[in-house]
Amino acid sequence: VIIAAWILGLCAVGINVYYLSVGFVEWLIHNNLPKAASVIIGIIVFPIMIVYLVTSVYVIFKKVDVATYKPPPPLPLPTNKDSMGETIEEEEEIPYREDLVEMAESE
Repeated sequence: VIIAAWILGLCAVGINVYYLSVGFVEWLIHNNLPKAASVIIGIIVFPIMIVYLVTSVYVIFKKVDVATYKPPPPLPLPTNKDSMGETIEEEEEIPYREDLVEMAESE
């Protein structure tokens, strides 16, 4: 898919530049303007066409430095503090539950 996209992109740019330059040169040769005006227009437009071509080639071949995958941030280490930063006292005595005791005895 990537190779096909590259080929299509290069073909599109190539065709665009070809028709742009050929069309402009034909118009420049066959227009009804004085020669001096045609020369001035050519001096102005040809560098613009070269800038267009160079920027197109640059955009095609530039390396993309944007990361497409970012690893998730590391999980915080467990602490014995609550959200307010106060230390949580661990319960020393486990509450007695009769239902759990009955389940354990019935097994």
